[in-house]
Amino acid sequence: MKKNSVALHMGKFEINTVIISSKDDIDCMVRDFKTAKDSEWCNGMGKQYMHLMLLETAKSEDAYFKKHMHEAVQSNQRWIDFCDDCAILVALDSVLYNAPIVALHPDSFRQSLTKCANKHGIEDNIPVIPGIEILQ
Repeated sequence: MKKNSVALHMGKFEINTVIISSKDDIDCMVRDFKTAKDSEWCNGMGKQYMHLMLLETAKSEDAYFKKHMHEAVQSNQRWIDFCDDCAILVALDSVLYNAPIVALHPDSFRQSLTKCANKHGIEDNIPVIPGIEILQ
């Protein structure tokens, strides 16, 4: 798992998956989106277009992984790409719409993550960030 992990709630995008990402990675993406010119994104199509494409792709992939849960593993590049796209979507949404990033402490999901990890043989040792509230 990533250092300084946060659980990103994707519900506002109608995506049922909770993504585990790094706070440092999210902060870096937000900085990049704030400082780079719009024309530098998506072959000149801009950040708005990128947001629409990420949202469409993430919704489609979420539906796919809902039907094929056994494929939601770190050894599957499609799963990794989906998780990365979701993290990028959250960061971009924050910049474009001045929206708060809903980042929860990963311990909020530890029980279900542990069950899922054990089922799929995935390491479930998630480093945590002090100061992020744990929801029960």
